[in-house]
Amino acid sequence: MEPVKVEQFTGESTVMSQRRKNKYFRDPIHGFIEVSQVALSIVNHPLFQRLRRIKQLGLAEYVFHGATHTRFEHSLGVMKIAEDILRFTNVGLTRNKASDGSITNNFESQKIILAALLHDIGHFPLSHTFEKKMKEKLKLEGHEVYSKAIIERTSIKDILTDNSFSNNDIQDIVTYILGHHVQPFPVQIIHSELDADRLDYLLRDSLYCGVKYGIYDLDRLLISLDRYNDQLIVTARGRHAVEEFIFARFYMYRQVYIHKTKRAFEILANKVVERLIDKGLISYPSPNDNLEEELVYLDDIWLFSKLRCLYRLNEIDDYTKMLIGMLLFRRPIKLVKELEEYTDKEDPRFSKEFTKLEQILEYKKFIDALKEESISPEEHIFIDGPAIEVKQTPYYTSPEKEDEEKSHTIYILDRDETLKDIAEIKESIIKEIVAKKLWVIRVYTLDKYRPIVEKMIKKFL
Repeated sequence: MEPVKVEQFTGESTVMSQRRKNKYFRDPIHGFIEVSQVALSIVNHPLFQRLRRIKQLGLAEYVFHGATHTRFEHSLGVMKIAEDILRFTNVGLTRNKASDGSITNNFESQKIILAALLHDIGHFPLSHTFEKKMKEKLKLEGHEVYSKAIIERTSIKDILTDNSFSNNDIQDIVTYILGHHVQPFPVQIIHSELDADRLDYLLRDSLYCGVKYGIYDLDRLLISLDRYNDQLIVTARGRHAVEEFIFARFYMYRQVYIHKTKRAFEILANKVVERLIDKGLISYPSPNDNLEEELVYLDDIWLFSKLRCLYRLNEIDDYTKMLIGMLLFRRPIKLVKELEEYTDKEDPRFSKEFTKLEQILEYKKFIDALKEESISPEEHIFIDGPAIEVKQTPYYTSPEKEDEEKSHTIYILDRDETLKDIAEIKESIIKEIVAKKLWVIRVYTLDKYRPIVEKMIKKFL
């Protein structure tokens, strides 16, 4: 008996049946994310799958236990928002049905979308936490340079080449990610104050951390975007949505990204990585190495497996073992003193107390007092000084030519067809606070030394 075709039951055409073969990812922020065939090939690549094992916020889960989301889902979200930006700005993004039923995009737009997808592919384990020490101690480049090397020198390049992307097209994708392309518009989608990266991570981090600080009206913002003189701008009707977005970013930094306990564990991680590098117990490939074979295994699981092995085998000194144990078993260093000050961004002036706390390890009397109590300034006292501002320093088309290129700040297109930096609009609430910057100074110590150090600092200040 001849098999019955599916469409006899469903009433669907063959094209509809084919269309169902498209790949969709169900995302908690954006719903269904449709992925093109070339993007799917990249997503399935081992170097991209590695992002499933790198947490978006590093050690934040020690404070916000739901923050276990990864660079993988974030990258898909950034791709989705980049595609939405292209659609709402009417830059020729077309969604045509190919012969196999899949959805195809305008070719120039595809490069921007793929740049969004690939922007984090070179990330280090624990995201920015691990990256900082790798750059300081091993003189390595940042994760963007690793992304560049992966796109240019691994089989991901073959995927792009097989899908009709020329060497020039691939260089466009790379320069969009690095923020160095001469065309401002595509760079701003990937690398600016109002880029797809920030638009995604604020909402995503808020959801997984269980907080409301990063929530803003994404839909209102998207429909307010436009392309004007080859720049990504916001029309006048979207000004309030942008203000909400800027404040959301500020409060996420204040309440989540520089949270005192989250930063405490990052300080521990940096101290551990620094000591392991110095002892030759941990290394990392350079961008010129065979990343396809070496980088693919280097993720959060690799790092913590290394720490567990070192901890159990007793092949390290007692101090390093203690720090590793604190990381593995969630025993943070303790905050002893914290001061905050808002200052003028261009001419910061601090109180005497703030300056003394910031420089406390430079005062001989304080150091001598610590040593009398058998407290090591180098091993038992930790200083942290994060700073945040409402409106961050703008990006540039070519960072090496800042004086020549136009900055990628957030521009509002007024009803009279003039572009204005949102911070310069008289009626904007951003104008009143954008010139200010929040500075924080914190002193931490081990739990057993906390009462002693607390008394010393109180006496010294």
